[in-house]
Amino acid sequence: MEEDQKENTTLQQDSKEEKTLLIVLFSEFQPIHYGHLKMMELARQYLEDQNKDQHINIKGMLIPFSKTQLYFQYLEDDVRLRMISLAVKASSWIALNDSLVDKKAKNQKEFIAQITSKKKESESIQVYQVMSLDKYQNVQKSIEGYAIQNIIFVEYRFTYEEDQVEEIKAQIQSQSRFHYIKDNSFDADIHSQVIRDTYEGGFDISLYVCPDIVKFHKSQNIKYKKNQTKDGGSKKPSNSKKQHNKSKDIQKDLKNKQSDKQDESAQKQPAKPQSKPITLKKFIDFDFNQIDSKKLSGFNEVSMLQKVEKSPEQSKDENNDSGNDETEEESKQMTSQKSKDFLGSGLQARVISMKYQIDELNEIEVAVKMVKFNNQISRRQATFYRDLRGVWKCRGHPNIVQVYGAGNYMDIGYIVLERCAKQKFKNWLSSQAPQKLFVDFNFMQLITNLASGCEYMSKMGILHRDLQINNILIKLKGNYQDKENFDIEEIEHLKVSDFGVSAIEEDKANIVKGSTRHYSPESIEDKVNYTEKADVFSFGALLYEIFYKHWVFSDCTVSESCLKTKSGELSPFDDTIPSQIKEIIQLTWKFNPKERITFSCLTQFLQHYTNSLTQLKNS
Repeated sequence: MEEDQKENTTLQQDSKEEKTLLIVLFSEFQPIHYGHLKMMELARQYLEDQNKDQHINIKGMLIPFSKTQLYFQYLEDDVRLRMISLAVKASSWIALNDSLVDKKAKNQKEFIAQITSKKKESESIQVYQVMSLDKYQNVQKSIEGYAIQNIIFVEYRFTYEEDQVEEIKAQIQSQSRFHYIKDNSFDADIHSQVIRDTYEGGFDISLYVCPDIVKFHKSQNIKYKKNQTKDGGSKKPSNSKKQHNKSKDIQKDLKNKQSDKQDESAQKQPAKPQSKPITLKKFIDFDFNQIDSKKLSGFNEVSMLQKVEKSPEQSKDENNDSGNDETEEESKQMTSQKSKDFLGSGLQARVISMKYQIDELNEIEVAVKMVKFNNQISRRQATFYRDLRGVWKCRGHPNIVQVYGAGNYMDIGYIVLERCAKQKFKNWLSSQAPQKLFVDFNFMQLITNLASGCEYMSKMGILHRDLQINNILIKLKGNYQDKENFDIEEIEHLKVSDFGVSAIEEDKANIVKGSTRHYSPESIEDKVNYTEKADVFSFGALLYEIFYKHWVFSDCTVSESCLKTKSGELSPFDDTIPSQIKEIIQLTWKFNPKERITFSCLTQFLQHYTNSLTQLKNS
């Protein structure tokens, strides 16, 4: 009897000791991809290792942001939710929770509070929120608010804070509830924007999302429509809101008066700098045209600066807080202007269309690439420096994006470039039949000239190190760069752009890699072992993707494709492209770089093939 009681007591103790660890991931999921699931699995593995000696039950939840939390809505809620359901249907531990979408909770913190408050007395629930490390800058600004939560930061892809990892880890370790995971085995290129661009460009997205979602895209003919979801500025305020706004107006008047007084005193006393000042001459060791921001129309406007200073997530939060201060008409105008001016963005930069006053009588339309250095000053300056150095050294060749100069305004560095087509090369290719491209003299001449641009780049001592389809721009004839639909005959040039990871021989050992899926065997093995021949290898991959409309080794992850490349395996060919094109690509893919052709030879071979098209047509 006593033994039975002891056994029951032990079972009760074991039952009390068993606890539930809930891993939650808040995200836009536009669309959900392998990166989201990878973060969840890494977090689960981490918690299992941390709780080896305890009885734990780990559950996972994916919580999509509500429409009001999205800066841009690319997918309707029902489509987003269906995709997430497809992605987790085979999982025994991850579930979809639509609390934010269905407004069962207002925000992330409220959701977590509801989960923990609803637990039974006998239950022990710990909630862990998973975040990608590249979101860390948003967390830094409210670190005290987040410190009460259990957060697992996962670094599974390239982040612009890479050079600050040690500093970030130290900050994470200073908080008992913060945890850090690094994973090097995953595709560094995965990102929702990359997937949207890839899909809209007609390329295979199976590298990024599960097979069911690939099928769903095809069966439903998914379209990623970019709609700004600034609800606060588009709704007519109620009477109570008007009263609230009136109160805000009074507060604004007081603030303006105080600001006027501060301005008067500032004239007497020098103001303290708000952020670390930037002087381009301090970190650029070559001559370039210094362009005053006053020559760029609209650069000093607050609305323009906000586009550069804030990530979409930051802008979204502020819009939700202050949207009631704007009229519906003002909101529409800002949205329309932003859509017109905005040309593109990456992890570090924003590219915006502006007018550049070249002299008293003339101004031209340009693309202004802007980087806000802020806390990322060392990393971002280095990338900015390489980008400017690359385009400046290669300026003058029609197949390299042209640069007029650079400058800085407060802590924003900017490069003024020629205005190219808003339509992305990859997206334009999706509307073209591959069989038409390699028999079209005009298109093949564009490709030949592009290789000539790379030859010139190599002669100037620049190693691009990221030659891929995303970094090729279209320049249309005339002043029609906003045109969306155009024929091959309307294209003036294809241009190499984005020199952010470029190198010269002296500094290539200290630079991060570009897209390793396109790398040569020797440069995958050792990034220092990078020469012109490695860029030639990447150009061969570019040709392959142009004519086949899918990535090299499209059925593999990046790490798997790198292993195949290092073993000497080539992405498969078929009979849909001419044998001459196949032979040219194979010459760029020689395993031994000494046997690989140069850009000079590549240009000659492409020109010979292009000329043969004219002879064939005339015969």
